[in-house]
Amino acid sequence: MRYPKPKDNTITLEWGKFEDGVDVGVTWGDGCSSRDSNLLLHAICKPRVSIGNVMEQSVIKELQDRGYDITTIKFSIKKLPINNMREIKCQ
Repeated sequence: MRYPKPKDNTITLEWGKFEDGVDVGVTWGDGCSSRDSNLLLHAICKPRVSIGNVMEQSVIKELQDRGYDITTIKFSIKKLPINNMREIKCQ
């Protein structure tokens, strides 16, 4: 699969068969970095540590176990302009 070039300030994550055998690929446009893309890939695809240092499966594996077709995954996120950055409170 060819890595499509995302728009500036955007990171994308999607399913595909890549040369290195990875099932999920992440690409980033100008204004983003490989560090940003690695953060997203790690958060979605790597096992998580829960309270009590118990290892839990990755988000991808959890979705697959719940019956989702992970071959349809596609995610993108756009970076805010520096002057518009604000704290977002998650509930």
